[in-house]
Amino acid sequence: MFKLNSNDREKFIKFLMDNYDKFPQGVKDFFDNHFSLDEVYQFDFMAEIYAYLFPQKYMTDFNFYTCYITCLFNKFPDLKERKVLEIASGLIPGLAYLIEKIIKPNNISCMDPRLLNLPVRGVKQIKNKFTMETDISPYDLLIAHCPCEAFEVIVNRVLEEPKDICIQTCRCYGDEYLSDFRFRRYIIKQIIKLEKLQKYGYYVDTTYTPLMINEAPVITLKREKNV
Repeated sequence: MFKLNSNDREKFIKFLMDNYDKFPQGVKDFFDNHFSLDEVYQFDFMAEIYAYLFPQKYMTDFNFYTCYITCLFNKFPDLKERKVLEIASGLIPGLAYLIEKIIKPNNISCMDPRLLNLPVRGVKQIKNKFTMETDISPYDLLIAHCPCEAFEVIVNRVLEEPKDICIQTCRCYGDEYLSDFRFRRYIIKQIIKLEKLQKYGYYVDTTYTPLMINEAPVITLKREKNV
C-alpha cells in the first residue's frame, strides 16, 4: 500500500513550500484546512502530486492511475512506439510522467490550460485547452484520465480526424455530477458517435477497471491493423 515514509514526508513538505503559491485557491484551501500527511488521498490533484514526487513507489501501488495504465497497455501493446497526447492532464502531468517511464523518451505530450508548468522530464507540456481546432496530426493515440466534458470534445474531434483513443471517463460535466441515468445516456451517445468510424476500420470497446471510478468505463477507439 502506498504510504509516505519520513523522507517522503520531508520531500512532500518541501514541494508544498516551494510551489504553494502556484496552486489555485481551492487546492490551497485543501492544504490549509484538510490535508494530512498520514492520509493517502484519491483526489485528482493529489494523485498528480504523488506520481510526480514518488513515481516508482506510486507505480507499484494499486490506484486509479495504475489501473488505467494496465488497461492502456492491454489495449495498446505497442504503446512504447506510440506518439501520445494526454488531454486534460490537470495541474501536474503525473499520469504522463508515469507513462513516460515505460515508453520511448519524449513520445508523450500533455495538454491542459491549468498546467503549473513544473519541470517534468520527458513530457512536453502544452498549456492550452483541447478544442475542435487542436492539431492532433502529430499523434497516433489520444488518452485522458477523467477529462470531464473534454471527453465529448475528444469524441467530436476524432470524428473529424480519426485517431486511436483510450479515455477513462468520469461523471463530471462542467459543474454537474451526472446521475446514473444521465451518465449512461451520455456514454451511450458518445459510443454511438464513435461507432460511425467502423466503416474506416475502427472498433469501439468499453472496459471497466478494477476500481471503475464510480462505474465509469474506459472507452477505447482503435483501428484494426489489417485495414
